[in-house]
Amino acid sequence: MKIGDVHREGITEVTAADIASARRMGCTVKLLAICERAADGASVTARVHPAMIPLSHPLASVREAYNAVFVEAEAAGQLMFYGPGAKRLPDRLRRPRRPRRGLPQQTGRGHRAR
Repeated sequence: MKIGDVHREGITEVTAADIASARRMGCTVKLLAICERAADGASVTARVHPAMIPLSHPLASVREAYNAVFVEAEAAGQLMFYGPGAKRLPDRLRRPRRPRRGLPQQTGRGHRAR
């Protein structure tokens, strides 16, 4: 799959009226990235777009700078992985540390710069 194969739509066209309408229907609006096995079973489809999801769905509780991945699998059922997005990482995890005297610099990924 190439990036051009992925339908992409942002949230710029979502209006306050859309959000209010979703709320009246017991839903919320979220930007979703969806990847599914195609009907042929041999390929996948992917798309990114705003969608209304019921407030009862686990993804509806994801707020602010948090992200989640919701997976539905035949063998495992429904799973959700949830945590802070990259902007919520402490500075010490986002950029390399300054080298201390006489010690090699940490790169932030467990490797030392030479």
